[in-house]
Amino acid sequence: MFTVVHRQFVYRQLLSSRQQGGILILCVALAVVTHVTIGSLRRSVQTALLSDTKQLHAADIIVESNTAFAPATAAAVNALQQQGRAELAQVYEFYSMVRTLKPTPNSGNGDDASLLAHLKVVEAGYPFYGQVELASGRELHEVLTPGHVIVEARLLEQLGLRLGDRVHIGKTTLTIRDVVLREPDRPVQFFSLGPRVFVALADLPALDLVGQGSRVRYKYLLKMADDRALDTIADELQGVKAEYERVTTFETAESGVKIFFDNFLFFLNLTAVYSLLLFGIGMQSTLRALTQASEETIATIKTVGATSGFIVGHFILIVCILGAIGTLIGLGIGGLGLPAVAVLFRGLLPPEAVLSLTWPTVLESVVLGSLILALFAFLPLYRLRDVKPNLMFRKAVIPLSGGFLTAGVYAVIGLFFAGMILWRMPELTIGLAVAGGSLALIGIVTLAAYGVLFVVRRPHIRHLALRLAIKGFGRPGNATKAMIITLTVSLSVLFSLYLVELNLNATFIQAYPDDAPNVFFIDIQPSQVEAMQRVLGGEALFYPMVKARVRSIQGVPLDREAQRQRRGDDLAREFNLTYRYELLVDEQLSQGQTLFRDDWDEPQVSVLDTAAEMHPMAIGDYITFSVHGIPLRAHLEFS
Repeated sequence: MFTVVHRQFVYRQLLSSRQQGGILILCVALAVVTHVTIGSLRRSVQTALLSDTKQLHAADIIVESNTAFAPATAAAVNALQQQGRAELAQVYEFYSMVRTLKPTPNSGNGDDASLLAHLKVVEAGYPFYGQVELASGRELHEVLTPGHVIVEARLLEQLGLRLGDRVHIGKTTLTIRDVVLREPDRPVQFFSLGPRVFVALADLPALDLVGQGSRVRYKYLLKMADDRALDTIADELQGVKAEYERVTTFETAESGVKIFFDNFLFFLNLTAVYSLLLFGIGMQSTLRALTQASEETIATIKTVGATSGFIVGHFILIVCILGAIGTLIGLGIGGLGLPAVAVLFRGLLPPEAVLSLTWPTVLESVVLGSLILALFAFLPLYRLRDVKPNLMFRKAVIPLSGGFLTAGVYAVIGLFFAGMILWRMPELTIGLAVAGGSLALIGIVTLAAYGVLFVVRRPHIRHLALRLAIKGFGRPGNATKAMIITLTVSLSVLFSLYLVELNLNATFIQAYPDDAPNVFFIDIQPSQVEAMQRVLGGEALFYPMVKARVRSIQGVPLDREAQRQRRGDDLAREFNLTYRYELLVDEQLSQGQTLFRDDWDEPQVSVLDTAAEMHPMAIGDYITFSVHGIPLRAHLEFS
């Protein structure tokens, strides 16, 4: 029965341990705030993506290719439409120049201005799901009629145009009729070479921009007449598609925005796990200090008959009270701070994502915070059993660690956080790698901390202040090792992120030489080379390029599924092939004597060493490419 004596003991312990109790409350509150914030972000993003999966792709089934569709694929898709099993909308995406018809303030010399734009040619019916939001508020099919285009606002700003003005695109002129604000299948725009321009499919022939070898992304968007036939029709199309074409459903397609948020949540989950681990270590250190400050009181109480169960039970109650206060504070701060988090991540979160404190997040945060507190509080509370009544007559330090019990507790803590990592990671293999690396990091840091403390205590130091400071590292009952491990792990994580940033900067920014070109012309046709030379008025380097896919190596078809499961780059993707007879200044031969051999009459190909690492291959092997559906077999060389 909880009597007045029990209440007084608990109350006085809380008052006498205000500093340690405050720090414990802070650690619990920070752990809960971290989980509430990241948990709310994760749930809101996942809810938005799952609820709008069809809108992310604007269709039920997506058939796409980087070259013109094979006749069998086109026939199968058209048959589905004619049979009434699906509605069809064609989409073409590519880059092209948009030119004005009149001098503008931005053109500088009175000539017409131009801008690289991202064209999206769509058929009536697009999008099947979601809505293209226009500044006028009208429907896309009402506005996007033949002879008209819909553009992003920044195209108007950069070219100094207004609604109703006409622009040159390809070999025709079109009238700007409206401004696009948002597309359902392009909800987050992180990077684009130019502003969006919508063109009606009926105007595509007049543009004269799509032909053999053009860099175009082709799409068939299908909406099922019967949702139950989704998988059946997808399997039918899989059976007739060409190897360079992809057939996905809205459930299996990996949109760019989904990939981004998967990576975004991956790093958020890692941050949460590491933060909870560090806060747990802080809880343990604080509880150790709290119990050490109460040892004389505990010894005194034991002299009058108090049992270890009485002491431990009351301290468990104290920890529960402090943990409950920290949890409530954490939930309050987390809930009130979500609007600030939404502002911080504005532009990154999907527009449909609403950050709110939900009951599943609250329950998960409370349970997780309680488990972490229980795990890290076990040893400091368990050591209270070793406090003897004679401690009030002498100074003695009761060690926190040592023995199989301590090793078992730390093993359980390690397994708990490894399980959290596996729970949060998208793939088991990634989770195992991260969990193993994290446990290895903590293990190495722990061994290093013990080694450093062992070394610094060995030499005899004459300077009194320095000798006392170093001797203090080994003072019984201190938290030196825990502090060193906590700080080292924290700094290691921060330093790793800093090194990643430096590496990205060095690779993609600093690696460019001072004389690197700053203007590139893409998709120059052979008939345009001479005119380009005259316009540039100087020596220019032209590098031909054609898209191709690897079909087989030494006659063995490439296992595309196995390649796609590789981490990093793979041979299943589309490659840009170029042809020239000399090496660039930053290239050198890793194997072979020449870039091409004179004694080989058949076509030859030299590959980068990075490509050779993706699949076993050797000089003299045959590689068969598919160049716009045309097979090309070539002898292999290395560069």
